[in-house]
Amino acid sequence: MDLALDALGEPTRRRILELLAAGGEQPAGAVVEALRADAQISQPAVSQHLRVLRDAGLVTVRAAGARRFYALDPAGLEAAQDWFTRLARAAREAATSRAVDPVAVPADPAAVPVDPVAVSGEPVESAACDADPLAQFVQPLDALATEIARGRRARRSGPIAEPAPRPAPRPAERPGA
Repeated sequence: MDLALDALGEPTRRRILELLAAGGEQPAGAVVEALRADAQISQPAVSQHLRVLRDAGLVTVRAAGARRFYALDPAGLEAAQDWFTRLARAAREAATSRAVDPVAVPADPAAVPVDPVAVSGEPVESAACDADPLAQFVQPLDALATEIARGRRARRSGPIAEPAPRPAPRPAERPGA
């Protein structure tokens, strides 16, 4: 499933799936030409995208001589659809339970922190949690502060000095000269 979702994260691959859905089984050359109409893309790049989709189980390939014909793989698409359906069902159930009971107990009580702490380090008041249910998840921007400090330090130290050039070796003296 992870491979399918990774493959779907790329807009070019989603466009390939749309082309195959609209036109059925197509040779790789037709897919390349259709994608070139939208954007500049090379044939090897399209072949790589098709390979990723094939490895993810979203398309099938059929060889006919030197040509390769690609089509959507119903089994792979159904697996992805089932995952999205389960996710949507869980979201609807969660929304329904919140609509009925505003103080719904989470499925895993251990997942909820016992003593939520605000950014300032002070305990979060229950009224504040009711006003902003995401308050317990707010995190300070420590990483940004670290990167800013690194940038300042790099600017203060200036460019890295190159080592001094080595002196040229002396020519060897000839004996008796």
